[in-house]
Amino acid sequence: MDLNFWTNKPDWYKDADLYGKKVLLWHEYEYKAVEYFLDLPLWHDAQKIFLIGQEADFPPLVNIDPRVYIWDSVLLDKPRCYPFYFWWHQTKEIEKYLGHLNKLTNAQTNNPTYLFEFMIGVDRPHRQFTKKMITDNKLENFFLHNFTGQYIPGSEIELTDAHNRENSSIRYNRHQTANRSTILPYKIYNDSWFSLVHETKTDICFFTEKTAKALYSKRMFVFFGAQHALRDLHRLGYQTFNTVIDESYDCEPDDYVRWQKACDQVKYICQCNPETLYKKVLPILDHNQKQFVSQDWQEKMLKQIKQIAEDIKL
Repeated sequence: MDLNFWTNKPDWYKDADLYGKKVLLWHEYEYKAVEYFLDLPLWHDAQKIFLIGQEADFPPLVNIDPRVYIWDSVLLDKPRCYPFYFWWHQTKEIEKYLGHLNKLTNAQTNNPTYLFEFMIGVDRPHRQFTKKMITDNKLENFFLHNFTGQYIPGSEIELTDAHNRENSSIRYNRHQTANRSTILPYKIYNDSWFSLVHETKTDICFFTEKTAKALYSKRMFVFFGAQHALRDLHRLGYQTFNTVIDESYDCEPDDYVRWQKACDQVKYICQCNPETLYKKVLPILDHNQKQFVSQDWQEKMLKQIKQIAEDIKL
């Protein structure tokens, strides 16, 4: 059996106990057109087809063939479609080697300089919307930000030759590399009380390392992303901050109205005592970190794959 035709992830194929079965298991990092998958060598020979994405692009593929099962970074009530938060798993895996959680300080004793951290990253409308709100209201002094385009390192490893600035990668565990954004930026977190989480997409509840780092590092945050993202976090077992701020913005269908309502909460927090807020939400932060640590999305995915493929005869 030539695994190169059945899978591009032989380690997952083995861990899911698929060896010898006519199962096509394929993981892609970026969007691919339907024709790409239909042209895979053993597409027509497979008894079941497992497609694994990480950018929330793959769920529509579940409709092209009843043999297809999808895992991707999105929570949907859709048959044969399962959540697999790749970026959450990646963030946790890298932290095992770097140990940045141990370098986080207690905000109550450290007394951070800034109220919020806001690293813009890739230029997107919701990030520019928030930046404009901050500058229009002259709130820049409340934020540790990179509005002028300067790079602000969040960890020591970013100051070494392990960091490739050209492709935004970090080399860790000697030979492995990962996206720089999956590293917990303990230096930035230690100098700020709270976070603004601007997820990659605003049209679908797609969770990446941006949300993962806030949950893992015990950060209170205001969320800028798709409608019902906070609702989906609740469904995944997490708590958010409606005991101290108005999170009704999560229900707003209009993007710009939703972002404005979220910005209103940012402005409200700028008027509050950060230590008082932090004390109130600390039980939520503890809960979220414990929940994040307890979830192994890769293990869950492999168990689901193994269970679905149990009835396939060798």
